[in-house]
Amino acid sequence: VLVLQGEPGDSFYIIVSGRMRVVFEDEYGTERTVALLGVGDCFGEIALLENIPRTASVVALGSASLLKLEKQDFDQFLAALPIDKNRITDQIRHGKLLMSIPLFSYLSPEQFSFLITRSAVETFAKGAVIFNQGDEGDKMYIIKAGEVSIQRREDGRMVMDKTLSSGSVFGEIALVKHIARTAMARAETDVELLTVGKESFYELIGKSLLTGAEIDRLADRRIAELSALSASKV
Repeated sequence: VLVLQGEPGDSFYIIVSGRMRVVFEDEYGTERTVALLGVGDCFGEIALLENIPRTASVVALGSASLLKLEKQDFDQFLAALPIDKNRITDQIRHGKLLMSIPLFSYLSPEQFSFLITRSAVETFAKGAVIFNQGDEGDKMYIIKAGEVSIQRREDGRMVMDKTLSSGSVFGEIALVKHIARTAMARAETDVELLTVGKESFYELIGKSLLTGAEIDRLADRRIAELSALSASKV
């Protein structure tokens, strides 16, 4: 056990080799695995940044090597940075979300850093329209928390109504294919989204051809799904 839930945080870790399991124990003593971590993942920063006890336990799954940064060194490192602690916390959390999405698995560390720094946070209340079908595409979205309903109408008929949840990407079709929004996106619950603007999006796929190809394939699959749904409603 590298980190034990409830204990004070005294170190920050980066996994060099091996795998880790993140375990959360609820108020009734029931344990559940909430994440699996691998090479390049980090953990332990929340307790250090927010001065709270460890929020979960981390257990090694076999042999592993880690880089360890003590709290004093971690605090000195933060103090030397030209940005505030809250922004660092947000960027670490955004990074963890983005790292969990297979679409971005081809990014190099430099490209990944570019994506994190160019992403912004937007929130929408339940029922709010994020964009309408036919709007110009100006950004891509990644769901950080909550659910989003994607709806498409043709000739007044609903041909698609699906719900996306945390970790899902949407809004890429308009950017990849240079067309208007193919569906409406509405907040099914209160939602928090990471957004990547059009110019940053094109710069990202220019930096990583493999990521661009994956996004293009995702857009093609979704267009094919739209065509199939349209045909089935005829």
